[in-house]
Amino acid sequence: MALLFTSGSALAHGFGQRFTLPLPFWLYGGGACAALLLSFVVLLWKRPAVGASTAMHHPVDAFNPESTFSPATYAWMVLNSMLMLLAMVSGWFGSQHAPSNFSMTWFWIYFLLGFFYIAAFAGKNYQLLNPWWCAAQLWCAVRKSPAGNSTPLNTLSAWPAFAAYMLLIELELFGHASPQRLSIFLAAYTALWLIVSLISGPQVWFRQFDTFSALFEHASRLRGRDKGSSKSASDSSSGTHGPSRLMSPISMAAQMLICAMLASTEFDALKESVPWATELWKLLLNLFPQNSTNPLAILAALSETYRNAEMVAWLLMPFAYFALMALMVAASRYAAPVTHPFSYDMSLAALALLPLVLGYHVAHYFPLLLSEGPNLIHLLSDPLGEGWNLLGTASLLRAPIMLETDSVWHLQVALIVAGHLGGVLVSHWQACQIHTTQRAVLLSQLPMLVWMMALTTWGLWILSQPMKV
Repeated sequence: MALLFTSGSALAHGFGQRFTLPLPFWLYGGGACAALLLSFVVLLWKRPAVGASTAMHHPVDAFNPESTFSPATYAWMVLNSMLMLLAMVSGWFGSQHAPSNFSMTWFWIYFLLGFFYIAAFAGKNYQLLNPWWCAAQLWCAVRKSPAGNSTPLNTLSAWPAFAAYMLLIELELFGHASPQRLSIFLAAYTALWLIVSLISGPQVWFRQFDTFSALFEHASRLRGRDKGSSKSASDSSSGTHGPSRLMSPISMAAQMLICAMLASTEFDALKESVPWATELWKLLLNLFPQNSTNPLAILAALSETYRNAEMVAWLLMPFAYFALMALMVAASRYAAPVTHPFSYDMSLAALALLPLVLGYHVAHYFPLLLSEGPNLIHLLSDPLGEGWNLLGTASLLRAPIMLETDSVWHLQVALIVAGHLGGVLVSHWQACQIHTTQRAVLLSQLPMLVWMMALTTWGLWILSQPMKV
């Protein structure tokens, strides 16, 4: 019956063996929660300060057609744009064996993973990582940017970016993303970029539609205050150059996107675990009883239903996180009443999740980055997988970088705990900008502490489960 506990895409494969943790799981979970509790107690010594702004934030550097750049920056813009174009071309015309195609390594490993990490240190220059932004700036350097018109597209907030992100993750998790399918997605995305930019102007695209601008902007908030930016009154009174971009109100769509960023990494790991597959198959067999006793026949009959159930679960997970976050915010406002809108506290709670997003992201994907990242060296010489050696690097770094399982686990635990500690730190800093007394800060942060401890335990539990192979 073990065959029933695999998804359709995992047919003809079995489960991996359970990984025996160096210590019992409850020690890891308890230790992580104790670290969060200790950090919470230590942070209570910080003196509160008042002065947070509640004006709705829009990124002033989303796109400026009048900007000028150094020759080196323009050269990078050309290179970045050409690499994404090469990914589209190689995905369509090159080998459909994913490891042999430049598009898969460049987009999924370097652009979506590596550039996201770089954005956390890029500050206000995060847009230079976006090839569509680079292409738009290059266009404006030689021709006037389309002014665009006031259309209903201007009123959509960041919901298009959220929808595109959900579609992208669905392609990654369920679309069996072959190089050609990835090329189709990137070409369609580029066509939509051109259409929206011509109709409503590139500013509207990069502020409301562009998923990658939104992802990189959120990551760049973790850098805090950019060099040369002014110091607010609240920072002065608290004696710190705090991460002011983590106090800026954001739209509900942007809050949902952050919840989706967190949910995508966790769901990617959860759906590959044995407990998830086991319980989901049990549920489906109860809902759709089968007359046959042949496991292969049952699997064939329900594999599509299994896949659809997973897709529905993914689509609902960001909304579930958003609802839980709203409950946490409501509890915080009840414990320490405030006068500003509920939506502002939701913005702060979502922004406090960004360290968790980065921690989970790195913890989940750094083994993939190490094992697949070096492939780019030889793929640059043979982007279509045709056996070329254009740059003389086709034989370099062919062996993946693999770490011991124990080392991976301990690094993942450390990264997840570090992300949650960062979330506690950001949330406490936010509370110190809003409340005037240490008692109010303490009471407002107790629900956040419980929320962080629950997320920590949940994340570590997922990582500790045996995976399907």
